[in-house]
Amino acid sequence: MAGGKLRLFACRSGKEFASKVAEHLNRKLEEEKRILNESTHNCNHDCYFYSEERERLGNVVVESYGSEGLVFREFANGEYYYKIKDEDKYSVRGDKAYVIQLTEKDPVLSLSIHDNIFELIVLLDMLNRSGVEETNLIIPILPYSRQDAQSGREPVMTRRLAKIFETSLINSLITIDVHSKSAIDNAYDIKKELLYASKIIIPALMEELNGDISNLVLVSTDAGGAKKVKYYAKEIGVDSVISFKERIKANLVDSVSIKGDIEGKDVCFVDDIIDTGGTIIKSIEEAHLKGARNIYIICTHPLFNGDAAEKFEDLYLRGMLKKVIGTDTVNKNKEFLEKYKWFKQVAVSELFADVIFCSFMKRPVSSVYKPAEKF
Repeated sequence: MAGGKLRLFACRSGKEFASKVAEHLNRKLEEEKRILNESTHNCNHDCYFYSEERERLGNVVVESYGSEGLVFREFANGEYYYKIKDEDKYSVRGDKAYVIQLTEKDPVLSLSIHDNIFELIVLLDMLNRSGVEETNLIIPILPYSRQDAQSGREPVMTRRLAKIFETSLINSLITIDVHSKSAIDNAYDIKKELLYASKIIIPALMEELNGDISNLVLVSTDAGGAKKVKYYAKEIGVDSVISFKERIKANLVDSVSIKGDIEGKDVCFVDDIIDTGGTIIKSIEEAHLKGARNIYIICTHPLFNGDAAEKFEDLYLRGMLKKVIGTDTVNKNKEFLEKYKWFKQVAVSELFADVIFCSFMKRPVSSVYKPAEKF
């Protein structure tokens, strides 16, 4: 098989997300071929531009080796093993690989964040030893992104994990709505595509509101998220206010104070990650006390660790929470999605598919999403 093709790989936890990316990539490929054929109908088919486009489109081979071309094994002691099957059609020599992994805890496969990280490292090493031209890593939510600074004798795991990935010889990293853009820029010395979910989340919020924003106000969960909230508010065309939190320690918030008038308003909190939900739950309670009419939450990474989901369920049943809109960067099983009516999942997998396609076709990646402010 000739080299230079696009190959899509997925670890176990990333398989479902990768299948959605692959589905959209295939639709994108067919649409591009149709447009190219229409464009060349009355033109010179031997034109350099169209010939080059046809060649590139012909090299887009969207397939996940998670179930067919890859051999995966977990040994009795817990070690992982990956191998590409010894058939010419599975050869990756000279190809460009895109590897997808969701690293957060997988409720379906019962895999920890560390299981997922190490499985990814094993797969990356196997690909490099199999002769790929380049390896591009797609991790929708970067692990250890909140351990980005040292205030005492603490690890700086954002930097350490970056070094581990870089020694795995990856060419680029593609992720979305990082906790701190400056921290990721400083930690990773490789090419990065840091995407934003606003293009997907804002339409989902508008749909939930039936397009009525006359009574809507956006609220940040802390001062650090003020820029992000202001960007969302500007895009939607509404006002924003800031809340401040007093934290006792990690994952434990003592109090939240909202600075602004929200009485009788439809309040929407904007956050990047909901972990145990401590901050956002305190914020909901504070907004309710200040007379908010309906309360919404939009976030990119809905982790819901610990008993967070049960706490949100309680707020929903008490009429204090209308809806939480989150993306599919975190695995949520069918039972979760059916059980919790307050949660609405929207897909950012199509955004990643468009970025992969544009990058492989040597087109501007900026064309698939609107760059946001540096928040």
